[in-house]
Amino acid sequence: MSIKKLILIIAILTTGCGALVNLANEENGSNNPEYQKFVSKYGDKNGFMSVPELTNVDSSGIVIVAAENCPRIGARRAETLAQELSKKGIKFVRTNSTQFNVSSPDSLDFKKMEALMNAGTPIVFVKGKGKYNPTLDEVINEYKTSGN
Repeated sequence: MSIKKLILIIAILTTGCGALVNLANEENGSNNPEYQKFVSKYGDKNGFMSVPELTNVDSSGIVIVAAENCPRIGARRAETLAQELSKKGIKFVRTNSTQFNVSSPDSLDFKKMEALMNAGTPIVFVKGKGKYNPTLDEVINEYKTSGN
């Protein structure tokens, strides 16, 4: 018996800056115990963990997910990261929403994505791995050392 594919759509921004998901964790998502549990168990040396493939953007490089043109701290951190990557000539995609294919809401992939997306913003994906609010150095190291 096959399990229907469940498309998990997580919209970080639906309409305007005020619609961000999980605003309560915006400034302290790294303290989210569920997220930390998954990072400690599945994260690599840079704290990125393998996640399902993004289906709405090219995830073979760097993807920054956060609201654009927004005064909230997570969006400002995303903007700073984007500017720093640009200064270094490193290409990236900036988006305010993302989609994934996950086989079941009970799967490990779904649970990792749920914890990651509930951590706050920005969320950064590098070559198929994701992390909440990474530093510039973590993003660059992940980009240089990740496969694909």
